[in-house]
Amino acid sequence: MNAFFRIWLMLMLLCMTLPVLAAEGDLRFRLQRRFPDCQGTIEGAYGGDEFAFYQRVRFSTGAWRGTLLLDKDRGEEWVDTAAGGIAWTPPSAPVLNLCAGWLKADLGSGLVLSHPGSWGSQDGLSLYKPPVIRDRIDLASSPTGIRGEPLTGLGGQFNLLGSNISLLLCSSAKDAVGDGHHRTSSETAGRGEVKELLGGIRISISGLGLSVAAAQLREDSTTASWIRGGLDWDHTLADFRITGEVALGTDGDSLSAAFWGALCHETDLFRQTLTFVRTPSSFPGDRISVPAGPSEGSGLGYGFRWRLIPRLVLNAGASAYTTEEGGLFRGSALISIRLPWHMEAQAGVKAIFSEREEDSWRGWLSSSWQPLDRVKLSSRIQLTGCSEGDSLPHEQGFSLGTRLGWDISPVFSTGFSCTAFSTDGYASRIYSSDASLPGEFGSSALWGSGFRMSVRGSATLSRGLHLRLSAGHTWKEDVSSLGSGWEETEGGGRTELGLQVDYSLP
Repeated sequence: MNAFFRIWLMLMLLCMTLPVLAAEGDLRFRLQRRFPDCQGTIEGAYGGDEFAFYQRVRFSTGAWRGTLLLDKDRGEEWVDTAAGGIAWTPPSAPVLNLCAGWLKADLGSGLVLSHPGSWGSQDGLSLYKPPVIRDRIDLASSPTGIRGEPLTGLGGQFNLLGSNISLLLCSSAKDAVGDGHHRTSSETAGRGEVKELLGGIRISISGLGLSVAAAQLREDSTTASWIRGGLDWDHTLADFRITGEVALGTDGDSLSAAFWGALCHETDLFRQTLTFVRTPSSFPGDRISVPAGPSEGSGLGYGFRWRLIPRLVLNAGASAYTTEEGGLFRGSALISIRLPWHMEAQAGVKAIFSEREEDSWRGWLSSSWQPLDRVKLSSRIQLTGCSEGDSLPHEQGFSLGTRLGWDISPVFSTGFSCTAFSTDGYASRIYSSDASLPGEFGSSALWGSGFRMSVRGSATLSRGLHLRLSAGHTWKEDVSSLGSGWEETEGGGRTELGLQVDYSLP
């Protein structure tokens, strides 16, 4: 706790000097608590309490920018993670950007180097767009980029002779066990035990990019290494766009190739993309983010977005892949219509068919209505199911949710959401949209039978200063506990409370 107060005092002094040192800046403070306590806290298996804490300070003055992140998840000691960095962005070339500290980086589409990487696999409704090719080195801006496997070091971007050059040199300490949390004794003991030396370079010019990255990892007396190199392209010809990347990689055992290619055709009313992808299991997967398809497999996907009439849009996509576990097919479709009186409606379906795992599908109907300028009401019905082979669904799910947003005045606003759900199990789970705090992931996975309610409120105390409160409660019927292992809590309900302060300089 003493360490927390020392860092807190340092942070407060920094915040007090922001108006003097910085032309621009912002502060975000968030404190959350879940009830009741979980078994890990009650039995002392976790080193910390049930509070979650997050603080971010960003400031800039002239060509300089700085970031400081403090973070603690439930079950961790106070200020479990402290990270930050400083960047220099001069007004003119050849130096475009210089960064030092905890970084985020993308060299190409993700096959050569990507940190922290994209979340989840590409959605079928996004297949009408080709994967994104990035050239980015910047300061880490969220706990996602600093927990478990941070990227710490130096990075720079330059413009020389008409080409963009990105350089990266890092020495990072990665966790040997766990998922980035430091709650139990084994998670704490494995913290920072893997030492990584990493270097990367990317040169891009006129729609072509060449990227190379290599790393050496050391844990105790064990050493491992990998190296990857890739060539990417992005060219437009009339209404067609051709993009892709091919990469070679080895971890010392064998050399393997991964690639993807996309052909996109776009007009004013219609956009379609065909994507090919191959990522073998032998391709080294550390510090990458596969931009299309599964992390291991090969196949193709097709998606389109069609504006049938000015107020009606059809979006659909399908993909088929061959993986080590067998065939995999995904399909999605969504139709959206804007109605008079500030109303919108959607109907969609997603399906996954796999040779090794359960087949599953999800359908939904949703609508939104804005009867007043400051009031918005939305509702959503979900149907889910899963089956094995050609059998009838052995799990089904249903939910009905509603959400209300109301800007009471320029000073006060509030939001409320409620979802009633009933599913046969986790495989037929549904997702609720929560009234969450800014910066939070505002969706909850729910299964069993019960309801989920959440509410938030926001007040503008002065120019640039906002106070936000949130509360959420989940209740399930016919259960004596929720969760499992150290995360198990007694009773059929859980409650989360949150407080957030946002302050920004003009």
